[in-house]
Amino acid sequence: MWDHPHLLILDEISTHLDFDSVNALKEALVDYDGAVVLVSHDRYLVRWVVEGGDGECSDDEEIGSETERRGDVYLLHDKSLRKLEGGVDELEEELYVRLESTRILKESQTSK
Repeated sequence: MWDHPHLLILDEISTHLDFDSVNALKEALVDYDGAVVLVSHDRYLVRWVVEGGDGECSDDEEIGSETERRGDVYLLHDKSLRKLEGGVDELEEELYVRLESTRILKESQTSK
């Protein structure tokens, strides 16, 4: 492997990792000076890397609420890529809206 890459592309890297390994990965990514393309459904990992963190965190700990963002969050949906100016918070809001609309649709279909 190249000793000093400028770009890491990580696709669902935390899927099969335990809690301690994910924390080690978080710390390594925050300390990394190059660019990172991180594809993940783990919103805590994305928030940690984008908003910056130090040390370990639990699932319910808020990260980066008062820190400067280190990166950008993009949403790939229906073959379109869109930058989310609100970062992980905007992503979570969009997901909640979609989940709610799906729930309402399913309820209306089952009540017929």
